[in-house]
Amino acid sequence: MASKNLKLYYSAKEVAEMLEEDISTIYYWEKKYDLNLSMSKVSSKRRYRLSDIELMRKIKHLVRDKKLTSEGVQQALSLENQEVLDQRAKAMLHLKQSLATVESMIRQMDAYRLKSQKRQLPETPILLSTKKNLLQE
Repeated sequence: MASKNLKLYYSAKEVAEMLEEDISTIYYWEKKYDLNLSMSKVSSKRRYRLSDIELMRKIKHLVRDKKLTSEGVQQALSLENQEVLDQRAKAMLHLKQSLATVESMIRQMDAYRLKSQKRQLPETPILLSTKKNLLQE
């Protein structure tokens, strides 16, 4: 049974309560750090997804715990985004290499299958009649 607390979108008030911050702080961070947050298609009101809330938690940690300035937060977020992009690039390279390996294996299997088909002699009517005669004996 799914938890009642998990929703697709959360209001600014709910996010502020989760983060123990004022709604104005949530709006300020959204504007200050140019966050591209998810908007609900149901209404034009601000609605936040769990990924948006996690980003807000990171900002809160950087501002409140690490005592970073606005520039420091932006640099930290930029660096984190670059690390994520680097990880994605490495994953894409690995996937491309794996795909090339699989494609090579498929070509080798096809070549082997074609060779083995050529080695087998097709059954001609003479061979079929001989085979029937041998079976009847």
